[in-house]
Amino acid sequence: MRRALDAPPGTLTGREEARLRSQAHQLGHALYDLYAEVFGAPQWDAQVREPPLTVRAQRLGERGGMFWAARDEGCPHLAWDGETLRFSAPAPAWYGAALLGGALRILFEHWNVGKARLGEGGPVMRRREWFERIGLVRE
Repeated sequence: MRRALDAPPGTLTGREEARLRSQAHQLGHALYDLYAEVFGAPQWDAQVREPPLTVRAQRLGERGGMFWAARDEGCPHLAWDGETLRFSAPAPAWYGAALLGGALRILFEHWNVGKARLGEGGPVMRRREWFERIGLVRE
């Protein structure tokens, strides 16, 4: 379309030029709608199913990330600063356990992190220990 519209004067009739300009305008709006749909969609780097939750994660810079339940963005989430996992707010036990399990799976299985501290001053979970707990590696 652009090539036809950029042709030397007199190549197109007035009616053909108007039709092409109208089509180009409509396609431009359709393209902008697609851009809005893509950029308005939720963004995440990793997602795992940790029943009853689907846990999503977004890396933040070189070290760090956020973990939250899909479709429940308003619920408590986990923040990781490259060393420690922290809840944003107190969470019910079932929810906290599923979210923590999903976050650890992403850290150790997808992002290949070596260790993570569970809360401020809490115990350190190492990647090897995680694989032992889920049964992929024997002690």
